[in-house]
Amino acid sequence: MTRKPYVREIPNTWWLKNNFYKAYMMREISSVFITIYSVVLLVGFFRLYQGPEAYQGWLEALQNPWSIAASVVMLLSTLYHSISWFKLAPQAMPLQFGKIRVIPGLVVGLHYLAFLAILAVVFFAISL
Repeated sequence: MTRKPYVREIPNTWWLKNNFYKAYMMREISSVFITIYSVVLLVGFFRLYQGPEAYQGWLEALQNPWSIAASVVMLLSTLYHSISWFKLAPQAMPLQFGKIRVIPGLVVGLHYLAFLAILAVVFFAISL
């Protein structure tokens, strides 16, 4: 006598019932937009390698309203992804010096401080 194994039906929207899973899925989906933006930048480097005319064409393509809207979506998803990973940093990499554990808020704060320092350097470099 063979018995049919129990298979629990799981709907495709199972993750919408828990805020933790919603945030997790949004962070994972945001990585797709980060990948797309990386490809756009690689195309820009390739066009720069091809010469001034090709690079100018790439810049003009980025001035299209659809490209601007896509860039805004990619920027927002990158910011969300970064902020969510900053919050997860203490769990992903708990710091300990001897028997003393570093306060999780300090780790998050140092990540934000490093982010702001890099942002200041980039803005300074752009303004030159």
